[in-house]
Parts: sequence; structure tokens; C-alpha cells
Amino acid sequence: MPESYQKNGFRIGKSQKARLLPGYVIDNRFEIVQLVGDGSLSSVYKGRDLRDNKIVAVKLLHTSAVEDYDEIVRLKKEGRVLSGIDCANVATIYQFGLIEEKLPYVVTEFLVGFNLKDILDTQAQSLGADIAILVGLGICDALIAAHAAGIVHGDLKPSNVMIVVEEDESETVKVLDFGLARNLATTAESITTHLAVTGLLTTSAPYMSPERCLGNQLDVRSDIYSLGCILYEMLTGRPPFLAHDPIAIVRQHLSEELSFSPSDSPVFVQLQKLILKAIAKDPSARYDNVEQFKEALALIKANDEESASPIRIIPHRAVSSPNISRLALIVAAAAAAIAALIWMGKQVL
Repeated sequence: MPESYQKNGFRIGKSQKARLLPGYVIDNRFEIVQLVGDGSLSSVYKGRDLRDNKIVAVKLLHTSAVEDYDEIVRLKKEGRVLSGIDCANVATIYQFGLIEEKLPYVVTEFLVGFNLKDILDTQAQSLGADIAILVGLGICDALIAAHAAGIVHGDLKPSNVMIVVEEDESETVKVLDFGLARNLATTAESITTHLAVTGLLTTSAPYMSPERCLGNQLDVRSDIYSLGCILYEMLTGRPPFLAHDPIAIVRQHLSEELSFSPSDSPVFVQLQKLILKAIAKDPSARYDNVEQFKEALALIKANDEESASPIRIIPHRAVSSPNISRLALIVAAAAAAIAALIWMGKQVL
């Protein structure tokens, strides 16, 4: 393929990241409106379904994220399965296909809300046991529905969890990107190489199960491990394992045991026990399925008197389009800084 390529409304540059241009129509149905986000796995566009004028999200997978034709076949098959799942906590998939027989894309519902990673990064502290339980239960429902359909997520992490703000201002936990980044490599070297090439290693490493680190076949218990890591971060304000080098984090998943600081809160203690079981190194020592995990989490919620009161996950009501909530926060911070400078100038005058 040449260093740059452009045809019929899309462009591939030197980075092998394709760009869809506004007005381009996929499969005579989905019109591209604008680019709203760009990640290591895909570029995300706001689109319009020409059949009913509904706004959708179009994810165009980078060519580096899909290794071969067999991977495309798997994605297409799982996309059809996921599109048939009726679960409020799973982001709805409308279509999976190929542009020009080479560029994989996924059309999903357009979500308005906040990314869990952005919420964790902004708070930089514990979100509290009640919110951890609430979000955890929503993720459980999504995983239960997908697992029942035979789909393992394989790359569960905060950036794949959205807190969606509905029209009535209620909040719904949505899990995205089932199976998109799952790699079934047969060795630890091959999976870390693949993740490094796609840019996913840095974002995925803190939540990878030991078996994924080793490149072993994944089952539902790998998703349970990743969910345990997410709950740990929600409860403590930091990922379970920290290091400057993502490869070092991978080694920690394989060899280091996790611990918590002592707590006087009975709810925190119960959650800690649940999390430690979920992130056991040996998959056989974890919960056998997400139903068991959810049952244990729901029991903790039932015993928590504070969880009986209404809980808001998002601390404020402003919302944003998919994958741009971080930008909204940066803009807000910049505006506050400018206002402060103006105020200081007036004080000097």
C-alpha cells in the first residue's frame, strides 16, 4: 500500500489510520457527519442513519488492530451475535462490515455521557463503595448478557465503560467494544508485541488477566479478573498495579499479590474480599461466572444502608459526546484559568 491513499471519501495516511470524510456514506445507509474521537484501536465518528435519520456512532478500526482475515471473520460473526443482545447495559451494535473490502467498521448507538476512565482520572480518589457497587452491577449485567451469547469481552477496562445520561437525567452503565481488542495469541511475547503495535498495551495492561498476559485462551473468568481490577480502582482511586513501564505491570499481574489498606468500613471490607477473590492469579480460584460475582455484589449492596439512598455516578449534569468528555474537562479548566487571570488583572488595576 502506498504511503498515502485516498478514494471515494476516505483516506489512509502513513500511520495506517484511515479517515472518513464528512458526507461519505457507508453501505448506502450511514452518512459520516464528523470525527469525534481517535484512539489506539479505532476512530469514532458521529454519523446519521439515512433510513430513519437517527444519529449513530461509527467506529472505524485501524488496520494495525486487525491482524488477518480470520480476525475480521470473527469480528463480523460476533458483531451479528452482539446486535441481537437485548440488554440495557450493552452498547447496541447496528452493523459490522468492511469499506472497500479492507477497512473494518462498526456502527453502534450514539452514547451521550461520560467515560469511566475520565471520571476516575478527574476524581483521582476513591469514588466510594456505593458508586463502585452501582457501576459494578451494571457491568455485571452487560457481561452476563454477552457471556450467555458466547462472547468474552477480553479487554474490559474503564475506557470501555460509559456512564450514559438519559433524557430524564437518569444514568445507565454501558459496556462497549466487546471482542474488538481481544487477541488470541499463543505466547506472551506475541500478545505484548501485538498490544504494543496497536497502542493498546498502555491502556490495557492495568486490567489484563494473567492468562491474557500469557497469551492463553480466554474465558469468562478473564472478564471477572478485569472487573475486579476496575472495582479496585473505583474503591481506592488507583489501578491495582502501577509502574512506568506497561511490561512491568504485566509482570505484576503474573507474580505480585494485591493488598488493601486497613478499613473500618464493613462495606469496604466486604468489597475488598470480593475483589481479592475476583483477581486471584489462578482462574479456578475466582468466581466461576459473573452471576456468582453479581450475587455477592448485590448482597453487599443489600447490607449497605447508605446504598438505599439515590446515587448519582456523575458529580455534575454536564454531558458530552462519545470519547470527548476529556476535552470538555480540559476546556472547562482552561476557561477557569482565564477567568482567574482576568480577575487578578482587575485586582492589580
